[in-house]
Amino acid sequence: MLIISIGFSILPNFFDFSSIIQNANVLRGFGIILFIVVVLWYLIDLENKFLWSEPDISYLPYPEDKYTKDNYYKSAILEICNREELPITNCSATLKLANDISVDEKDHTFIIPLIPSLKKKSDKIKWDEELDMDKNCEITIPAHDSKHVNVASLLGTLRYHLREGDFEACWAIHTVKIRIDGCFNKKEMKPLEFNGYIYATNLKKESFSGNGKIKSREEINKEQIHNLRMIFKTGNWEEDNDIIGYLKIN
Repeated sequence: MLIISIGFSILPNFFDFSSIIQNANVLRGFGIILFIVVVLWYLIDLENKFLWSEPDISYLPYPEDKYTKDNYYKSAILEICNREELPITNCSATLKLANDISVDEKDHTFIIPLIPSLKKKSDKIKWDEELDMDKNCEITIPAHDSKHVNVASLLGTLRYHLREGDFEACWAIHTVKIRIDGCFNKKEMKPLEFNGYIYATNLKKESFSGNGKIKSREEINKEQIHNLRMIFKTGNWEEDNDIIGYLKIN
């Protein structure tokens, strides 16, 4: 803009604009050209400031078996792998969408929105490496290393792990959309988007044996290992033969 202003202050010394100004069409055309030049200048400046960096990052969704406090459970983990020579800083994962999916005996599908909904909005997800993340659920992924988003865990029910607190899902099938943000080489990273699904169910929840005796922790753990089911993948759950099989069994 400074160059344009200087140009207009110098040009009258070399050109007589009075004859041009008398012609309304010429003046109108000149104004359009000036407007286009200013817009182009603004867009070029905007691009230089906010051009996305596109580092080589991959993600892998998988269920992981865990033990804690004498309990066996499963977690839906999204591994974020940095394949670059420089670290990814301020990296965060945001749960943009989560739907409960209910399927009745006639294979009718009902969608119950969890996020966004009247009570819940998009929120950042906690990392499995909680000691490495800050209060905003942001983390640094070193060069040629990976970190793990702890999306949700299944014990009695499925619970999502968000910055503002865990929340519980009702049904076995869930569709999720997760956005990955971060910075690379001092520029904002072009966001990555994960679209996938989680199937999570406990086939047997009784805490008592057949004679009414309370089961031991060892018995419960063995049953949890056998009865907890989790699938965490990218794509469409309706094309997953394992989930279709589980639904027919249940």
